[in-house]
Amino acid sequence: VQLVNDYRALAASAGMLKDQDLVDLGSVKSATRDGTIAIIGAGTGLGVSALVREAGKSVAVTGEGGHIGFAPEGAREIEVLNILAGRHGRVSAERIVSGPGLVQLYSALCTIAGSAPQFGDPPGIVEQAVRRPGLARDAVEMLCGIFGAVAGDAALFYGARGGVLISGGLSLALASFLKQGLFRQRFEGKGRLAPLVRSIPTRLIVRPDAALLGCAALARDLSMAN
Repeated sequence: VQLVNDYRALAASAGMLKDQDLVDLGSVKSATRDGTIAIIGAGTGLGVSALVREAGKSVAVTGEGGHIGFAPEGAREIEVLNILAGRHGRVSAERIVSGPGLVQLYSALCTIAGSAPQFGDPPGIVEQAVRRPGLARDAVEMLCGIFGAVAGDAALFYGARGGVLISGGLSLALASFLKQGLFRQRFEGKGRLAPLVRSIPTRLIVRPDAALLGCAALARDLSMAN
């Protein structure tokens, strides 16, 4: 018996997913064959893992990448950071890029605007964001931008020339917003290393049993080892 978390299982599935299991986020489609693939997903938290591939070998690795520090860009994100730091102390990426994080982000934007929050859960905020402009949409769009920036960081620290896969229930709920360009713009905005990150594709996992596919792969490897 081997116990694994969901993001190690997703990493193990990364090399087996087909085109029909994925939706492109951005126009970049080709990746380095047999290159490392990073996985990052927003749901109840922010999960990060990778299928590290080198010299014909692959290993699924995971950690606590969602708890890296939040690095704001622009005055409004700095205001959000200051508000969340006042509430929580250290502000991690997961404090924003997750379902509970969306609620925190929306609340912070309401504080900045001097208004009371009207929605207290992610579905309510997302539904309002789809319907009309306002603070709910601002929160969703800011989250997508920050999500892109964190995904770009993951591409850099894993050297993910094989691509970055996006997963998670919140990611699926925000698919239409993730496709609109801000996610990819912030993903690529890496200064001197922008040309490198610009060549890496980002794709959303839409296959619902991808983690189980990874579990099957891990079980196969475990049985062969024994």
